[in-house]
Amino acid sequence: MQMNPEYSLALYETAKIRYAKGEMMSARAYIERYFSAEGKTLAGLELAIKIETALQSYDLVEEYQLQLTRSFPFSAAAEKIKHNY
Repeated sequence: MQMNPEYSLALYETAKIRYAKGEMMSARAYIERYFSAEGKTLAGLELAIKIETALQSYDLVEEYQLQLTRSFPFSAAAEKIKHNY
């Protein structure tokens, strides 16, 4: 069930703001809520990778990178991930 797109966007934008402020645990909470509302989008996965990298949660970084490369194989982000290995 998809929610109001404005609600999803607000969750994503709040996660971005929290990340920019260095509030990583809060950013994680918002990106997870965003995923629950909207699903795993390219932009959401890119942000989640940044958040989890900052939190040094490398298992989650790998999980999100795998999801990104599988779901968006032709994106610039997927190409960047592939070339970092």
